[in-house]
Amino acid sequence: MNRQAIFYGILSFLLVFFYFTDNRALARISGQVQLTYDEEENNREGSITELTSIKQKYRINYTNFLYDPRLLNYSIGGIFSREDNEADGTETDMEATDYDVRLYLLNSSHIPITLWTSKNTTTSFLPQADGTVAITEQKQQSVGLSGNYFKRGAPRLRYGFTQENKEITGTQPGSDERTRTLSFGIHHGWKSSTVHMDYAFTNVSDKVLSTAKTVHDVGAGAETSSRLSRAATLSSNIGFHTNTYDEFSEFVYGSGLSYNPAGNISGAANIGYTHTDQTGGTADAYTGGANAVYSKKLSNFLVNTETASVNFNRGETGDTTTEALSGTLNYGKQIARNLAFSANTGVGLEAQQGEDITKTMLKSDIASTLTRDFPMIKSQVSTGGALNYMTSSAGGRNQNYSLNLNLICACIEHVTAQSQLVYAASETREDTEDSAAATPTVDRSLISDSSVAYSIPLGWRTTMEAKAGAVRESGTTSKNSYYTEGSLSSALRRNLFLKSNLRKERENTIPNDNVAASVSLDYRIRLIFVNLRYEYRREEAMSAVNKRQATFLQVSRPF
Repeated sequence: MNRQAIFYGILSFLLVFFYFTDNRALARISGQVQLTYDEEENNREGSITELTSIKQKYRINYTNFLYDPRLLNYSIGGIFSREDNEADGTETDMEATDYDVRLYLLNSSHIPITLWTSKNTTTSFLPQADGTVAITEQKQQSVGLSGNYFKRGAPRLRYGFTQENKEITGTQPGSDERTRTLSFGIHHGWKSSTVHMDYAFTNVSDKVLSTAKTVHDVGAGAETSSRLSRAATLSSNIGFHTNTYDEFSEFVYGSGLSYNPAGNISGAANIGYTHTDQTGGTADAYTGGANAVYSKKLSNFLVNTETASVNFNRGETGDTTTEALSGTLNYGKQIARNLAFSANTGVGLEAQQGEDITKTMLKSDIASTLTRDFPMIKSQVSTGGALNYMTSSAGGRNQNYSLNLNLICACIEHVTAQSQLVYAASETREDTEDSAAATPTVDRSLISDSSVAYSIPLGWRTTMEAKAGAVRESGTTSKNSYYTEGSLSSALRRNLFLKSNLRKERENTIPNDNVAASVSLDYRIRLIFVNLRYEYRREEAMSAVNKRQATFLQVSRPF
């Protein structure tokens, strides 16, 4: 008697037993039957790879409770699958019997417990270095138990145990790995404080590779917060974590103060300490910072925001200090009924002091956008620009600006035309001791992106759309590309849907032609779902031609 017969015998017995011993009025049986055919052909520079797969999957699941829902809830599921695969003339047949059984004990009590066991099998096509394709199979079996204890005013206890066996065949050398994990944790919380401790033991061994490792992972921590006044809140946290596999341990402490005396004023300060101990040695780091934000509405259209901050870092990772001041103005107004204008500007000063470099940076930026709507002709025009500038006392400098113009027109029924024109220029010079000898990097580009789309309903069931566009880039780098695209979606009948798409792209700078097409058909009759899809893609670059075509058919019925 094979394992499959034993499994279905046990599953049938459990279903019959529970059906006649539990509440049949609330029993629920569900499942699905699924058949899939998948065919794929890849042609990469004359090397052809053919993959074919036929899959059958039968799934059933039964859920109910025994005697009382508060005592025992359970779920029993079984999956039988079969695959007939062919890769480059090599045929492989695979059968798998999977399951998922879960028991939920005392769900409404202070000691809920969950037990489960499951098995899952998956297959995949794995490309090899010699150009061939290997069919791999992965079997994953797991069994586990988890639960917790909680009661008002008492610590919450969590515990769990899992064992997972993972076997991979079809590759060399393959693997047969077993992982066991035992974990537990204690958590307790008060009104504004929490403490926790967690421990996990993990043992991993591989029979094929003859390897084994054991890991102990321990973590503990506490968090607290206190409201000093209506506007001030103090919070602190402390934690410890260690892992024996990486031989790594870390101790962290942090404290922060937030202050919000008014709706337009806020401030915060924080300080922290981190100690790490690992194979390479130990390291200590001290961090801290403070910031303040002030915002004021000068008018119905103008808002001013001021920000100040100080941050520092001390320790083996480096000693740095950063101070920053910035101010911004944001303006937005509906100038006329269909005319809107927005602008923002800002200036900031930032100073950095460290072991490697000490410098001061001045930053400024300004941007604006003007938008005009033409509702009578269903069109919109917008234009804008931006300027950013940064200079450093260490010799660095960065300045860039951009201008853009956008047009959208839907004045002709079913036709939408879009056009965007962007000009951008930037000049960058890195920090250097001899700023006069440094050569800046200059980039300039002019990009135009235009497209026209035509969409028309063919009756009330079908919609067709055609689109063509061109992208042209000139300047430091040049690139010209064109594309055309067409799509069709139709409800042929109330339960029959058709979708198709065709797209062609061409790039002239580096001769490159791409063609992609797809057609899908979805059909539903009662509770039977049918999906048929065909995909084709062709990529041609220089003298290399790559092709891919795939056919997919799936029939499924849930119950």
